[in-house]
Amino acid sequence: MDLAGLRDAIAAEGGDPSKVNPIVPTQLIVDHSLAVEHAGFEADAFEKNRAIEERRNEDRFHFINWCQYAFDNVNVVPPGNGIMHQINLEKMSPVVQVVADQNADAVAFPDTLVGTDSHTPMVDALGVISIGVGGLEAESVMLGNPSYMRLPNIVGVELTGKLQEGITGTDLVLAMTEFLRDEGVVSAYLEFYGECARNLTVGDRASIYNMTPEYGATAAMFSIDEQTIDYLRLTGRTEQQIATVEAYAKQTGLWADGMVDAEHDRICILIYLKSCVISQVRRARMRA
Repeated sequence: MDLAGLRDAIAAEGGDPSKVNPIVPTQLIVDHSLAVEHAGFEADAFEKNRAIEERRNEDRFHFINWCQYAFDNVNVVPPGNGIMHQINLEKMSPVVQVVADQNADAVAFPDTLVGTDSHTPMVDALGVISIGVGGLEAESVMLGNPSYMRLPNIVGVELTGKLQEGITGTDLVLAMTEFLRDEGVVSAYLEFYGECARNLTVGDRASIYNMTPEYGATAAMFSIDEQTIDYLRLTGRTEQQIATVEAYAKQTGLWADGMVDAEHDRICILIYLKSCVISQVRRARMRA
């Protein structure tokens, strides 16, 4: 909306409005707009709810679709495809970006994400550094300006032991959230590692990152490893992209093996996974 208004202002001054475009690739994802009018037990409930959503938001959706064709570097994900964090994980993030430089040579570099939601760090589950910012700061980044931040404290979180039988990913996440709150990690960047870290699925990792606002960290990461590669293959990334991610991570030291001797600003926190217990419903609310 602001970029469209900027185009109008430039046109009013006799300028070329088509030159107003995001400098960096921008994804606009429409989620959380669905109001459930038809319960899941009804036949075709999803389609009925989507039809109501389209009718109620017709003007807004028309404008959003216009943005995709009016602006360069803008990709619109229409409603009905899932929430933004899920789409980032399953479809959008390449983990390693490959672009052509001014000489048309391919250049690879780690993917990063600046998002306008507090749960943006969920895509850290793939080893992609991502942070949540305000809308105005995101717009500034879109136009090529840097995103300023204080140099963060890097806190190592060592995971040891093994989850007991019957302990779910939810139990793990609630226990870790409680522990990290007590440790005080507000505004820190967390790096998870240890003998058990590589055994956690990307799904469990994403759940840990989704709770980042609850324990106050700015970002939290696992290194790229076999779990990352398996997830990329599971979600349909191309074999070429998967091979690029693995080769780049191993060559640059971003693979889990290369992070074993990483130094952190703060003494590493130890979480013994065997101590995690089943969270009762009442207890779960208190902990989360």
